[in-house]
Amino acid sequence: MNKFVYLMGAAACVLGWTSMGQAQTASPLIDALVKKGVITELEGSQIKKDINDDWITQGGSKIDMSSHVKKLRLYGDARFRYQNDTFLALNGTTPTSRDRYRYRLRIGADYTLSEGFKAGVRLATNGVANSTNNTFLNSYAKDGLVIDQVFLDWTPSFSWIPQNFNVNLVGGKAGPQFMLDGINLDTDINFTGTSQKITYTGFSDFEIGLVTAQYIANATQSGVFNTGIDGTWQMVVQPSMKYTWAKDHSLTIAPMLLHNINSADAGAATLNAGSGNVSPAEISVFYLPVEVRWKAWDQSFKFYYTYSHNFNASVRDRTLRAAGNQSVMDDASDSHLIGLAVGSTRTKGGWEVDGFFSYRELHSVDPLWVDSDWNAAGMN
Repeated sequence: MNKFVYLMGAAACVLGWTSMGQAQTASPLIDALVKKGVITELEGSQIKKDINDDWITQGGSKIDMSSHVKKLRLYGDARFRYQNDTFLALNGTTPTSRDRYRYRLRIGADYTLSEGFKAGVRLATNGVANSTNNTFLNSYAKDGLVIDQVFLDWTPSFSWIPQNFNVNLVGGKAGPQFMLDGINLDTDINFTGTSQKITYTGFSDFEIGLVTAQYIANATQSGVFNTGIDGTWQMVVQPSMKYTWAKDHSLTIAPMLLHNINSADAGAATLNAGSGNVSPAEISVFYLPVEVRWKAWDQSFKFYYTYSHNFNASVRDRTLRAAGNQSVMDDASDSHLIGLAVGSTRTKGGWEVDGFFSYRELHSVDPLWVDSDWNAAGMN
C-alpha cells in the first residue's frame, strides 16, 4: 500500500513537471525513489524513458539548447504614444511646435551560461542612438528592426576574490553599468565597449562600489550630427555609496567623471543651429547624481538631483567662435536637474508620476546623451 501511495505521488509530480515542459527535473526524484527502495532501478529507468517519449511527442524537444545554457529568458515590449513638443529655437522668439504619433517595439533574450557568464541580445525599432521610437509618417511604410544590444556579462567567482566583493565585467553593446538619471542619459542609449564594476557589501547598512568603463564614441550620428571626427573614446569613472537605513529606504551618491579622448582632432566641435547642440569631441564632465528612495502610504517615492560641470566648456566655446558660430554664453559649463517620482510601474497595474526641472547651459553636458524626448534634445 505504501509503495502504491509513493508511486501515485511520484506520478503526480512527474506529470506536473512534464506539463510545464521541464521533464528533465523529474530525474532526481526518480533516483531518490530508487535509492529508498520504493521502486526498482528497472522501474525507474522505464519511468524516465516514458517521460522522455512523452516530452518528444508533445514537442518539447523542438527547442534544443546547448548544455552550457542554464537558463533562457525571452522578453519584449511594445509602446504606442502621442507626443507634443513645444520649444524655442536657438535665438528664436516664436515657439515651435510639433505633434507626433509614435511607437516602439523591442524583443530580447537573456542567456544564463555556466561559469558565471551571461549573454544578451535585443532587437528594437529605429536605428538612431538615442531613440527606439518610430514616428508614423506613411501608412504604407514598412519599418525594420535593428540590433539594439549584444553583450557578454561575466561575474567571476575565483577563490582569490575577497569575501563580500562582487566583480562584474561587461563587453559588447549594452546598457550603462553606471548610475545617471534618465534625463541626462537617454534610457535608449547603449554603449559599445567594456565596463568593470566592483561592489563591496561587507557593511551592514552601506554598499560601496566603483565602475570604470571604456567606450567607443566616434562623434558622428546620422540625421543629427555629421562632424567627420573619428577616433573618439569615452572614459568613465564612478565611485558610489549607498546607505540603506530601512527596507525600501535608501540614499545613493555616485560622483562620476566622463572624459572624451579624441585622437584625431581634440578641439573640433560643430553647432547644430536648430537646437544648439554641440558635437562631443571636446568634453570632460563631472556629474554628481544623488538619489533618495523611500516608501510611505504603500507608495514608492524617489527624489533625485544631478549637478554637472564641463571642465572644457570654454574650449568648446572658443572653437565654435573660431568657426564662425556664436554661442549664447562665454562659459556655459553647468547644469542642474531636480525631480520627484511617485509610484512604480514595475508591478502589474502599477502607475508612476514623475516631474522634474532641468537647467542646462550650452556646453555643460554631452548632447548625444540628453534624452531626445525632451526639448528635442536641445541644450540651452
